[in-house]
Amino acid sequence: MIITPLTELDAVNEILTSIGSDSVVTLEEIDQNIDASVADKMLKAVSQEIQQEGWDFNTIPTITLVPDVNTHRIKWDSSLLRVPNTYRNRGGFFFNVSDYTDVFTENLILTNVVQELPFEELPMVFRKYITIKASLAFAVRFLGDAELEQSLNTELAKAYADVMTYELDTQKPNVFNNTSVTEVGTR
Repeated sequence: MIITPLTELDAVNEILTSIGSDSVVTLEEIDQNIDASVADKMLKAVSQEIQQEGWDFNTIPTITLVPDVNTHRIKWDSSLLRVPNTYRNRGGFFFNVSDYTDVFTENLILTNVVQELPFEELPMVFRKYITIKASLAFAVRFLGDAELEQSLNTELAKAYADVMTYELDTQKPNVFNNTSVTEVGTR
C-alpha cells in the first residue's frame, strides 16, 4: 500500500519501495542511483501527463500577460501546459498563429489556461494518484510481476476514484454551468 507522499523525495521512495528497491535519503542522491533517477523521471512525466488534463486546482480562468516594453514580445512560460489554440511557443515567446506575429501591442488575456504545478503544491489526492500511477508504470516497465501489477492497479482505481471525488467536491458542477445544457435552454 502506497502512503500519500508529502514531497517529491517521498514519492520517489514510494515508487522504489513498491518494486522492492532501496530508498534514497536526499534528492541529490537521485542522480547517483539509476533506479531512483528513472523513478524521478517517471514521476515527473506522469505528473505532467495528469496535470495536462486540466483540473480545478491547476486551471486558471483568466490570466493577463504583459508584453515587454521594448520588444513588445511576451516570454513563454514553460509551466503552461495548455493555452488557447491561437498561441504557440516560438523561440521562447508567445506567437499568435492567427495574426502570424509574436509582437503584442496590448496585454494578452488568456482564458482557461492549464498550468503545471510543482509536486509539493498538488492536492494530496493527486500526489497519491500520481505516485501510484508512476509506480505501476515503473513496475510494468522493469519488473513485469503480474501480482504486483494487479495490486497497484487496485490501488490506482481507488486513487482515481478519490481524485474524481475531490474534483467534484471542489468544482461543484451544476447542470446549468454546462454550455451544452445552457444552449438547449435558450432555444
